Amino acid sequence: MEQMSSTRRILATCAVLSLASIPAAGQGPTRPPGARWAIHKITPASPEQIAAFRGQAMDWYHKAQKSFAPSLRLVETRNFLLVTTWPRKVDRRLRQVCETMYTHLRREFVLPRSQVVWAGKLPIFIFEKTDHFKRFSNEVDRRKSPNAGGYLAQRSDGFCYMVLNRVYSRTHFYGLLVHEGTHAFLARYRTDAPIVTWVNEGLAETMAAQLVPGCEAAERYVQATAEAVRRGKNVSGIFRDVRLKASDYGIAQSLVRFLIARDRKRFVHFIKLMKVGASDAAALKYAYGLSREELLAKWLEASKKALRRRR
Repeated sequence: MEQMSSTRRILATCAVLSLASIPAAGQGPTRPPGARWAIHKITPASPEQIAAFRGQAMDWYHKAQKSFAPSLRLVETRNFLLVTTWPRKVDRRLRQVCETMYTHLRREFVLPRSQVVWAGKLPIFIFEKTDHFKRFSNEVDRRKSPNAGGYLAQRSDGFCYMVLNRVYSRTHFYGLLVHEGTHAFLARYRTDAPIVTWVNEGLAETMAAQLVPGCEAAERYVQATAEAVRRGKNVSGIFRDVRLKASDYGIAQSLVRFLIARDRKRFVHFIKLMKVGASDAAALKYAYGLSREELLAKWLEASKKALRRRR
């Protein structure tokens, strides 16, 4: 009974929210029923904050350059500080991928050109050598070096940045860049409330697949969807907010693509609801009128039709 009551209270809160404007935390409950965090509205950074965060990024840049990566240099764009050891011949492509990603996300979420989600420009540290990536993580960023292609980090004071490692192909790298950049956008979109894993990863994979043709994400969702349909695979485990397996990324992307294709405006509303503390199940019900089970049934039906058309 308590769980049902909490869900009803969340939906009641959601019911007063319009599609165009979701009130910030503080105008409604700061701790929605069942939430384990206090939600804070992301406010525009002050000039002092912007200067401090840029100073932090530049300090890290110069420290790494002096200590172990002398070829490190700065490539600055409208919305990004790209600190890279890559050859200059790829600068244009790096600029293009980053700014195209941000423009696409800004338009998708209907943000004015003047509004930037980050506090100033987003620093992205890009290393050609894995040893440099590990040393930056351990010696400069002071965190245990992850065994991954890169990571996104955001401090409690709002300083957000990305650190990317060398991967086996440029195309794969650009896909990773867009994937992590989408996470960076969602982390600071409207509030600091987290987005459930399947939606967060699904949108990041969708963006990578759309903006970087030929990257792994572009094929992953087709293969994962086909396998799930042909084998009658139960994919409901995707809704558990846990670390996803490799094939789960394809299913997450396929579900997000289905929701966007169904109604782009409702998808933005779906994200906004989670950003004020609604669960993915409550947000899905209010934005689309679907339960998780109904979503899977309609997605499966649409996927079967799509597979038949490809034959």
